Amino acid sequence: MNPAPALLRSTAARLIAGWLGLVAIGCLIGWLLTTFSAGWELHALRRVAEIRTPTLTDVADAATTIGSVIVLVPVAAVAGLALLVRNDIAAMIALAADVAGVLTWVNLIKVIVDRHRPTVTHLTVVHSPSFPSAHAAQATTILVALALVLPWRRIRVVALLLAIALAALVGLSRIYLGVHYPSDVVAGWLLGAVWLGTVRRACRRRAETAPTRAPS
Repeated sequence: MNPAPALLRSTAARLIAGWLGLVAIGCLIGWLLTTFSAGWELHALRRVAEIRTPTLTDVADAATTIGSVIVLVPVAAVAGLALLVRNDIAAMIALAADVAGVLTWVNLIKVIVDRHRPTVTHLTVVHSPSFPSAHAAQATTILVALALVLPWRRIRVVALLLAIALAALVGLSRIYLGVHYPSDVVAGWLLGAVWLGTVRRACRRRAETAPTRAPS
């Protein structure tokens, strides 16, 4: 009997449970922040708006572009194809789960929580609710996931540090541009990291329980 379908179902069940749990936690945090919003956040955003310069705005625009789906999804797709060519199916499935998961739960939480954007001048166009920061969540999950699938350990460590730094810069750019409260960004970072860990645990457990072929 082939145990592969059962392992796939088990992994999928863990991922779905983790996804639902993350949505519930995210909605709870968002509801608390929306209900008991702190005035210091808006005050901090207004102070940031006072130090805006053309150079800083250009840097923030570049950083926010890195965290957008128009950059992250194509890069992840190319990495997925490379993993397929390398026959690393487990890593490809994990990367696909990272991307599909973060893109769906972050937007669902936005719709459910429906937190209004900060009342400061926005330096970029936004169309969705504020909580959580999709850019921060996407950058955290996808950039770190891309670093983790690199086959060379030394390069992977450097890439991981670079991914974390870029995710931090992406989140800060959203605050600078006036489109997110600091708590939106922090929540995006944390929820993105939790989802990344959820996917890794589910896929690692699948790898650990997969049967090994006896030598012929």
